[in-house]
Amino acid sequence: MKRIIYLITFLVTISAPLAANEVVVTAGADYQISIPKDWVVIPRDVLDQYEIAVQNATGQNQTYEYGYQSSSAVNWFEHPYALVQVKRNGRVPEGQLKQYKKIEGGFKKGIEKLESTAGGLMSNSTMGETLYEKKRQILWSTLSMDVSNVGRVKGIIAIKLAEFGIVQFMGYGKEDDFASYEPVYRDMAHSLTLNPNDTYKPRITDNAPTIFGVNLGQTAIAAIIGGLIGGVFSLFRVFSKRKS
Repeated sequence: MKRIIYLITFLVTISAPLAANEVVVTAGADYQISIPKDWVVIPRDVLDQYEIAVQNATGQNQTYEYGYQSSSAVNWFEHPYALVQVKRNGRVPEGQLKQYKKIEGGFKKGIEKLESTAGGLMSNSTMGETLYEKKRQILWSTLSMDVSNVGRVKGIIAIKLAEFGIVQFMGYGKEDDFASYEPVYRDMAHSLTLNPNDTYKPRITDNAPTIFGVNLGQTAIAAIIGGLIGGVFSLFRVFSKRKS
């Protein structure tokens, strides 16, 4: 019995510093997320400027509802930073995720189309293996690309299913030090909590042929394009200002 008490005490002791190093942030009515205590929320006007830069540079109309960044970075959109897209395009049946391997082929076409319109900002883009975490209804993937004037950039993408569509979390870093950021990004994505009414609820019809809901392939490819563009932070430098 004493050993059990000691074990519980030890677990509480080591978990306390972790909780103390995080802060819960509410993203409007969309979700809540835990971010490191030394991170900050990217202001809405900064995200607006980035979206304009994306449109001008690539012709892509991408919306980034939320962003988070380490306070140690001097300017906005310097690593490490993370972006979130909230897509209320309709519910994706979970049964489609059993066939997610089939959508990976569509990533290549989406990437090629994006690179052809990006004006040389990005090249040699690749996607990693796609995995589905059923417990949290999250589709995971990784990306890697050469960014003009920056070098090789890596990212992790977590597509979380919701009753209204998806919430896509994306974290980025330069290839050389991305490994140190990845655990932070995974913890942030895992902490993302939806409102009860929006939390994904599996249904019997989810395993039926794709008659109900939104096509996962189209949703995922659009999400991947948004994830790739979010990593091309060099195009934002003309607007970047020192953080206050």
